Amino acid sequence: MDQKIRILVIDDDNLSRLGLCSIINQQPDFEVVDQIGCVLNELALIKNIEFDVAIMHLKHPVKQHLYLIPACLENMKRNMRTSLLVLTESVDEADIIQIVQSGASGFLPIDSLPEEFYIAIRCLYNGQFYISPDLAFKIVINMGKYSDYKGHILLTPQQSKVLRSMVNGRTNREIAHDLGISERTVEAHARQIYKKLRVTNRTQAFISALHLGLVDSK
Repeated sequence: MDQKIRILVIDDDNLSRLGLCSIINQQPDFEVVDQIGCVLNELALIKNIEFDVAIMHLKHPVKQHLYLIPACLENMKRNMRTSLLVLTESVDEADIIQIVQSGASGFLPIDSLPEEFYIAIRCLYNGQFYISPDLAFKIVINMGKYSDYKGHILLTPQQSKVLRSMVNGRTNREIAHDLGISERTVEAHARQIYKKLRVTNRTQAFISALHLGLVDSK
């Protein structure tokens, strides 16, 4: 069997955590490698855990717990290939936008079907991001309410190609191969794209690009 996707579950609720672990372990290519609580002192343990995807159950109200996302990501910096999927009870557009803006690579409502949960985990493992299509559409439609940045974005032709590839879930290595440039050049383009869009990661770039009409959602 191919290498399993190593998953870290972050959840304060014992029953919820056990339920997530049970659902995850039903997949032969998934493995829960550890479980920790969603509190600052336990998030510090992340530095010593080897995993590919972290799944965080963020409690309601979201605004009161958002600080846990950057705290988690800070402790994940040691391994830049790891990604964070956030689960919440809320499907409020403002909450989801704040979760994305905080740096999460994906978002799902806690009551999502297992099949979509599995899709999201595999997307994040492959360097992509995931927000369910219905919620992504709602965010794009309503994003203007929560952003004061509506200026015209001017990307170079190469930056537009890189952004389109990023939105399509291509990794930096794949983009470099597709465009015949180095990974370092792709990274440089990505930094300029993030700067122009006023975002900090691919998930935010995806939402912003759709909102501003720089790419389509197909």
